[in-house]
Amino acid sequence: MTETTFTVTNTDHGLETNESTVTFGEGITIEGTIVGSDGGKTAALSDASIDEGGTLTVTVETVPDENASPFVTQALLGIQYRIEIATDRQAERVRVEHSGVDEWEAAYTRA
Repeated sequence: MTETTFTVTNTDHGLETNESTVTFGEGITIEGTIVGSDGGKTAALSDASIDEGGTLTVTVETVPDENASPFVTQALLGIQYRIEIATDRQAERVRVEHSGVDEWEAAYTRA
């Protein structure tokens, strides 16, 4: 991969479902929601790699939010994110994995 950016775009105590969408273009854009155990969590990109078969695997995990108030909610937290990946090899398939409250995964294929 030549460049990867990861951004947390929003958090919402009303979103308690893991989800993702993938857009194939010149690069690959992944937007999704991972569920954190409480208001003191945020999301981080823990891995992004392309195997020899052309599958890009992206793993997003929840981690403690260093900027969170010491008085956080104990409710589940939907953490929305956006990943933009520029590659020198074109991925034909994308596998998105979440490691948060639940383990979750989804697979996508270039049309």
